[in-house]
Amino acid sequence: MPEPERVGERVMKGIAASPGVARGKVLVLAEHTLDAVPRQQVSEADLPRQVKRLEEAMTATREQILAVQRQVSQSLGATDAGIFDAHLLVLEDPVLIEKVHKYLLEHRVTAEHAFQQVADGFVRALASIGDDFLSERAADMRDVSHRVLRNLMCRTHDSELRWIQQPCILVAEDLTPSQTVTMDRKMVLGFVTDIGSRTSHAAILARSLGIPAVVGLQTASRNLRDGEDVLIDGYNGVVILNPTDQTLFEYGQLRKRRVTMEERLHEVRDQPA
Repeated sequence: MPEPERVGERVMKGIAASPGVARGKVLVLAEHTLDAVPRQQVSEADLPRQVKRLEEAMTATREQILAVQRQVSQSLGATDAGIFDAHLLVLEDPVLIEKVHKYLLEHRVTAEHAFQQVADGFVRALASIGDDFLSERAADMRDVSHRVLRNLMCRTHDSELRWIQQPCILVAEDLTPSQTVTMDRKMVLGFVTDIGSRTSHAAILARSLGIPAVVGLQTASRNLRDGEDVLIDGYNGVVILNPTDQTLFEYGQLRKRRVTMEERLHEVRDQPA
């Protein structure tokens, strides 16, 4: 891949989500969204089969989320694993289930079309309120609904990030908890997102994983290009494109001071208060 044409240093300000300093080449993550499921009519006699397909997909999704939760509990602890309780609650939401069943039976369509129509409505309603907590619920709903739809449509779960083979700074519109927990810390040196907050699930998991992160940059995924050189400052919420030698020196000194401080704290960690 040819090197992008180098321009002067440019500083972008976002929200400090996970502490640390990282420098690397940009990898812009294409948004993995499912296309709108075509409306396909089914016969009345086929409706029980569609209901069964939906139930089986919900069950499979629950098993997948529980498996992820167990992995997170073993690697990061029960607190971080508790994030996925919200995903399990989405699957158990009686309002969601009732609305999907009603849509399916009234419109006589496939289970995947009915589920996508209802789930997308929930996501839009939650995201439009403008509250950080409810925006996070919208992200949970989006994450879970993609799993259900992929199970219904027998598609692979391509949202996981284990495929990244070169160290990079990951840039995306947003990252789901499912994506964040699959990051290889040797490959994903840090990440930057357009949306999100310090209390988002991706930010919480990034802190537990020790991955520097800056969120809330609004247009980073559209303005940054693969292969560009960036430095991210997860302490102050700063992203620096094409950092100068002086900037790299200053951040190198900051990193050394942080390492020294952490080493001193580690030495006295078990001492009496």
